[in-house]
Amino acid sequence: MPGAGDGEPYRIVVDESSFDFRGLREDRLTDLLDDFSDTLEELSEQHPVTVSPWWVEAECADDRKLYDVLYEGETPRAGRDARLRMVRLMDRCPTWDTDLPGLPDRVEVAGAAHDLAWSLCYAWWWTRRRHHVACLVFPVRDRRGWLPVSASDGRTDEPVAEEVFHLVEAPALYEFWRSLFEREDIAEQDFFDRARQSFPELLFADSLSFRKFDGSYAEMREWVVRLLGVVHDHFAEALALHSGQPHQVQADALPVTHHVCSAGQSVPQPRRPTTS
Repeated sequence: MPGAGDGEPYRIVVDESSFDFRGLREDRLTDLLDDFSDTLEELSEQHPVTVSPWWVEAECADDRKLYDVLYEGETPRAGRDARLRMVRLMDRCPTWDTDLPGLPDRVEVAGAAHDLAWSLCYAWWWTRRRHHVACLVFPVRDRRGWLPVSASDGRTDEPVAEEVFHLVEAPALYEFWRSLFEREDIAEQDFFDRARQSFPELLFADSLSFRKFDGSYAEMREWVVRLLGVVHDHFAEALALHSGQPHQVQADALPVTHHVCSAGQSVPQPRRPTTS
């Protein structure tokens, strides 16, 4: 099966059902296409982003498909450069595997029905198998974060809800990766490989190990993920703000660290060395 490398299925998919151009003026649609392309390009430089093989067939306005608007320049109109750039980026994306048993073609997102929402169905299908997929949404839609997506289970024909992650801006992908430690119950031996993906601005020494702390991996994993998030997201800013003065950097980071550590969890302590 084609995937994101190392045999793993894709993790990011473009939600073609989110391309709703109705009521948009040319200048507004042009800006939104540029914003979407900026995000798609940034994500594609880091990870494979997949699309439905039928994405150009999605209806983006009354009696208009994406092909009509993006390739042919039909109404609702958008700037030529913005259209062609988005087409180039989408055409470079690999298509996901359609040969998935029981793949639905209709879903509900937070209670709103979407027919022929192929990529949302793909994300739901994989989430049912505990392999989460993030959906890149066109920015006209107010869909962000973990949202309930329901579809019919092919075995029972009953609707089944799963939480699927939606993002509009590329930095939101950090939240997605970090959520997977708990949602997919990442094993200890895989933790630092996933951490390098979730905290790309940090360097992890090969000698790092949970065995150097008191407490089990299961007890400490959530705390470590949250603490690494603080370091990744705030340390460089604090370092620049205080010109590298260690005490001031520490003082600036302490309130954030305290907030992270105050959710009923004790701070893990280094394991004391033993003497023979």
